[in-house]
Amino acid sequence: MQPWSLIIIAAVVSIAGYLLLSYAFNIYPIMSEAKKIIPYIPMIIAVVSALVNWLTQGSLSINGAVQKPALFQQNTAEDKQSYFLNVKRIRGKERPKDCKGRLEIKEKNIDDYLIWRTTRKGMSDIGTDDDLLLFEISEKKIIIHRDAKTPITEPYAQFEDRRVIVSVDAANLKPCKPYEKKISDIIKEANHNLKH
Repeated sequence: MQPWSLIIIAAVVSIAGYLLLSYAFNIYPIMSEAKKIIPYIPMIIAVVSALVNWLTQGSLSINGAVQKPALFQQNTAEDKQSYFLNVKRIRGKERPKDCKGRLEIKEKNIDDYLIWRTTRKGMSDIGTDDDLLLFEISEKKIIIHRDAKTPITEPYAQFEDRRVIVSVDAANLKPCKPYEKKISDIIKEANHNLKH
């Protein structure tokens, strides 16, 4: 439990104690109106507790596309660019556990889990942030690495105007809003982020 949640609970208990003592001993006439809220104290405590839990629970955020060195480089002479989504934990102190990133390209019937840069696995604990491999471009081909499956390799021209939807979630955190863009726009965003 967080220290500030203990302070909120202590404040609620103090107010409830004050109201109960005032009610029991009828100390202040002003308290006659305050006595009416005594039946609502458990509900107030429940609402405050739910609010504290909501504020302290961490969540994930997608911070956009980035271009980084190739993750799977077979040949050093090969010109390959890897495109990732940067995923960060926002709020909360818990390490994101069992994080998964799912890629969907409806026009191509692709609906698969992607892999994380640091572990090269589809499910991973990611720390404060990590990169999710979206695809690689090499010799006018797009390569989509899927978790525990053979990569998809297709001509880039067939994919550049396709819209992708990526959703990321963790077992112990709130999922983030899905990321949705055309592949050509992802490449532009990653190149822009590379310059800044």
